[in-house]
Amino acid sequence: MNTKTLLAGLVGGVAAFFLGWIIYGMLMKNMMAEHCDMSLMKPEDQTVWWALIISQLAWGMSVALLLSWANVTDFMGGLTKGAMFGFVLCLGISLQYYSMSNMYKDMTGVAMDVIGGTVMNAIIGGIVGWMLGRGNTNSAA
Repeated sequence: MNTKTLLAGLVGGVAAFFLGWIIYGMLMKNMMAEHCDMSLMKPEDQTVWWALIISQLAWGMSVALLLSWANVTDFMGGLTKGAMFGFVLCLGISLQYYSMSNMYKDMTGVAMDVIGGTVMNAIIGGIVGWMLGRGNTNSAA
């Protein structure tokens, strides 16, 4: 792994942290509460912050590695590949939880999670793709 991928992963992790807060913690909070079993969530004052931060950094690094291996070096390439990756991964995870737990009350909760995750991963992918292309003379502007 090179320095550019490591930096892109770090920036992607920071983006994941803030996008998760914006998308799930603010924009979709009430809708998710209506369609998900929120008893599974810890109260905000009991959040294990170090674990949350490391998880988001690991997520950013996962996206950076994937896009680096795919030779993505621009925002739009990262956006589209991030959206595809996010959709497939979120669909698989959300349906797995729906099939084996009571996390989702209905398929609306699953659909909202997949949509939120797809949008979030598209933006993370775009940012990571842009970071991977910085300094390249042959990448798109």
